[in-house]
Formats: sequence, structure tokens, C-alpha cells
Amino acid sequence: MVILGASGAGKSSFLRAGLLPRLMRDDRHFLPLPIIRPERAAITGKSGLLNALDAAFQTAKIPIKRADLRAAIEGEAAKLRELLQSLADKPAAAASDHGVRPKPPTLIVSIDQGEELFSAEGQDEARAFLALLRDLLTHDTPSVIVLVTIRSDSYEQLQEAKQLEGIRKVPFDLSPMPKGSYAEVIKGPVGRLMDTERKLEIEESLVHELLTDIDVGGAKDALPLLAFTLERLNAECGGSGRLMLADYEALGRIKGSIEAAVEHAFDAADNDPAIPKARNTRLALLRRGMIPWLAGIDPDTGTPRQRVARQSEIPEESRPLINHLVDQRLLATDLAKETGEQTIEPVHEALLRQWGLLQGCWPRMPGCLPCWKASNAHRAIG
Repeated sequence: MVILGASGAGKSSFLRAGLLPRLMRDDRHFLPLPIIRPERAAITGKSGLLNALDAAFQTAKIPIKRADLRAAIEGEAAKLRELLQSLADKPAAAASDHGVRPKPPTLIVSIDQGEELFSAEGQDEARAFLALLRDLLTHDTPSVIVLVTIRSDSYEQLQEAKQLEGIRKVPFDLSPMPKGSYAEVIKGPVGRLMDTERKLEIEESLVHELLTDIDVGGAKDALPLLAFTLERLNAECGGSGRLMLADYEALGRIKGSIEAAVEHAFDAADNDPAIPKARNTRLALLRRGMIPWLAGIDPDTGTPRQRVARQSEIPEESRPLINHLVDQRLLATDLAKETGEQTIEPVHEALLRQWGLLQGCWPRMPGCLPCWKASNAHRAIG
């Protein structure tokens, strides 16, 4: 099943907060494995297949060596199917009643941001991963359903992947939310807190202004920008138990909140001796640290696309400033389990598209398509 939609349509939220929790409740019929995020290592990455299986076996309290899981992935697919069947058999055995053993649940393999399987980096693991999926889907045991979220403009690559040739793909079109639904996106979570110790109220005028700003922007990137803005509002002002329009104005409204977060990072950098004081120098360091490591440029559209980078890939002179962006939640960090190395990524692609500082890079950035075009244009006219 392929969950299709534009970037920012809510594919990840639909999978993580909607579909998978629903399947988990029906645990007699479905057994979802931890979500796989391909990044640049679909098998060995921090959210790759190996870690997903390791976590699943630990949750099921089935003792198994991580080395054995790795060997099964790298070896014959039959061994991997055997291990997965044992994973599915565990809940079935526990649910047996009067000696009647129910059918084992269907394993759910979930892949979020499937377009990463077709990026230039990590192709060896991506192809091996897709080949494993094909083997699982073409055998009856264990019973497996694969869920993939992927951007609509990358679906063709999934359709034409040789490793999945002949595999039926059922697309689910996740259309943009109806315009009138965004009020519930804002007020729904707040309403669920009303009878808890974390009670939070939101001023009606604030809801109105948020909806107005979304409408002005044509609702593009509305969900991720709402999430970012509301998270910042809650972090800055939620301690009072009430979010107000004045708080939103002080934050810089929905688009200004991103630049405001950058400015907060720059303010914090004033006390960091490792960061130059000159603003233009800081902007150059920021872009050097972002492009192409964290914001790759789509060669077809010229727009930024988020990437996951190892900390060691970020130019050393840019790392102190990048760390301040992490503190402002513009970037998120994690640890790669295999190496223990820190990884960094933007919290959402929408932030890159709305981030004015990433537009019109100067000085010219290696790996930035608009800069490359500009350089070649200069050469062409002498």
C-alpha cells in the first residue's frame, strides 16, 4: 500500500499517528514492526531494517543475537522469513484458547519517506532492501503487508523499481486537507488536554489569525508550519496554560516564526566565541553548513529537499552555528546506533522552502543548483 501525497500533506502523520495505531489496536490480526526510515542506509541506518527487527524481537521478548539478524538479512531470504515467522507466531501462541491456536497476525512493514530509497546515496542498501521486500511479498509465510509513504513526484521511481517488478502496488491518495479542517487541527489536541493536569486554552482570535495566515499562503506547507509554530508557541508561552494572539504576534506569526527562530539562534551565538560576530559572515557559514548537507537541491524544480547528514559531514567552521539551530528546533539530532555518531536533519522540508535565508545563496554554494546555473551563466556571457 502506497500512501501518496505532496510534501507537507501529512503522509508521515497519517502513517504514524493514524494508520499504525489503528492496526496496533487490532493486535490479533496485525503486528506492525517499528517504522523504517531509509535515509542513506535502508538496512543498517539508525532507522533501518536491522534496528527495526532488533527492536521488534526485543519487544516480543524473543532472545536473538543482533549478529544473527544481520546474517539473516545479508544471507538467504529464507532465513529471514523463518525469523519473521517466529516473530508472528509469538502472539498467536499467547492467544491460543483451549488448544485452538489462531492464525498468526500479518506483519506490517512500514517505510516512511520512501523517496529516500531512490536518492543517489545509499543505493546498494536500497536495492538490497527492495529485493528483500520482494521476496517477503511473493511468499505466503509469513503474511506481510508493506506500507510506504512517498511523495507523489517520486512514485514513478517506485513503480519502475526493477526489484519490485510484478508486485501489485495499491496507491492511497492523501489529498490536501479540506480548507475548513485546519481549525480542528489547532483546537483538537488542545481539547484533549482539557481534563488533564496539562490543561491548555487557546484564544479564539489566535485560531482565527492562524487560519488567516494559512489562507494567505494558499495552504501550502500548512500542516508542518502549523506544527512548528504551535510547538514554538507552546514552548515559549504554554507554561501559563493559555496561548494568546499577543504571543503569536511576538513570535513573528506563522512565517516569521522561522526567521524568529534563526534570530534567536543568532542571539545565542553572540556569546559563543567560536562564531564570528559579523552577520554576513554568519549567513555564509549558515548556508555553507546547510547546503548541500542538510538541504539538497531538487534538480528538476530547483527547490530545497531535506537530507540527513552525519555531524562529521558538516563543515567544521559551520558546526557551532548549526548547533544553535538545533537548540531552536529548526534541526533535529539523533545518534546512529551502528557508529554512535550524531546525525542532523531539518525537522521538515517545509521549513526549508519557507526559509528566506536559504534563497539566493551568497557566497555561491557547492552543490546548489541555482548557484551552479548562475556561475555558468556568468561564464556564458564572458
